[in-house]
Amino acid sequence: MKNILLILLLFPIFGTLNAQNQITFKNNALRVDDRFEIKETEPIFVGKSGANVVWDYSTIKYDKTKTNFLVNPDYKYLSNEFNEANLQIEDGQSKYFYNISENRNLFLGFVTENSVIKYNNPIVKIEYPFDYKQITETKYTGTGTYYGTVFTNIWGSYRAEADAFGSIIFPDNILLNNIIRLKTEEHSFEAGCRLYEFFTKKYLYYSKDYRYPVFVITEINKIDEKDTVKTISTYYNELSVKQLSGSDEITNSSKIQYKIFPNPFKDEFNISYNLKTTTNVTIEIIDTKGALLDIIVENRIQNGFQSYNYKPKGATSGTIFVKLTFNGIENIEKLIKIDN
Repeated sequence: MKNILLILLLFPIFGTLNAQNQITFKNNALRVDDRFEIKETEPIFVGKSGANVVWDYSTIKYDKTKTNFLVNPDYKYLSNEFNEANLQIEDGQSKYFYNISENRNLFLGFVTENSVIKYNNPIVKIEYPFDYKQITETKYTGTGTYYGTVFTNIWGSYRAEADAFGSIIFPDNILLNNIIRLKTEEHSFEAGCRLYEFFTKKYLYYSKDYRYPVFVITEINKIDEKDTVKTISTYYNELSVKQLSGSDEITNSSKIQYKIFPNPFKDEFNISYNLKTTTNVTIEIIDTKGALLDIIVENRIQNGFQSYNYKPKGATSGTIFVKLTFNGIENIEKLIKIDN
């Protein structure tokens, strides 16, 4: 049952961030003939919600790779349990059935080696379009069989919210801007031979230019008559992240050359850059929670070489971020302050 839940929760909604922080059918819906590859990582913190957040996941470690395929539904299920399905996700021997339309994503049920679960009223995973801070909620019921003889009833509630957007830092100093995060919460019950209760939270991070999540954090609490089991799973879409970044290094998407040194630093550091034309420039200092600490520059700067020495105000040892914005295009660098 654990593997089933992980797959169900891996594909609740798929979205990315555009200029209006909006998820659309055209850019973000599940799509037949796509493949989704992820690497399992060590459990990691979730990070704060809100606007202009910086999530630092540069230290995650990962190994095992998991691939899911999105295909047309198996015809033998269309005439029986899932006749409304127009997309099927394959994960090993398990199949998950969806109805995808221009208005919404419906989850119909799933089939494994020893079970068939069908939702009597499908789960509305998302409605299109979907904006930052928008919420969708649904209640559902379902029935199923295990080994063809054990019957089970399922019911629960599901809630999804686009609760944050900002920038994310991955291993190898890869930086992605324009990230939107979707938080989903599910409270479900399954009654067969025993009664099980599940509390699940999931955080999905989507990049502006990629259809599927680049990072996923899942927390599941499973409760029965005897025990409570907590599971935390984290997945990283390494291949897509490196394709989006265009390099194994932090990319300067503004095409303006800049340098920040030394890093790590003790008391102060230098920021320099060269402008080919007059440019709107903002340079900000941000803490690990995304809070603004200071503004170094906020002006329209003429072309030429610029350099600043900066000493953080009241900073203790630890991590800070420098956010450089050139004509509206953001770049974020991670710096480490060390003790003298």
